[in-house]
Amino acid sequence: MLDVRRLRVLREVARQGSFPTAARELHCTQPAVSHQIARLEEEVGTPAADPQRALGAGRLRLATHLDNTVEDVDRAVEALAGVHAAA
Repeated sequence: MLDVRRLRVLREVARQGSFPTAARELHCTQPAVSHQIARLEEEVGTPAADPQRALGAGRLRLATHLDNTVEDVDRAVEALAGVHAAA
């Protein structure tokens, strides 16, 4: 199962164009970003953030796709929280 936190990290790497800049935006260390990306790559079984590919021409498309995915997950979590609060 994919970890949405790792998708958020990948989205920020794609947005920022580098691991160090993404780390600053996420308020963590660059090794923490690298670790999360490595774990994501293990989960999907393929390189997810090779800087030469993920940060190249497809960066904006990747970021948009991840934005939609993460926003969908956020809405689902909010809906579940609303159901729990109403119970």
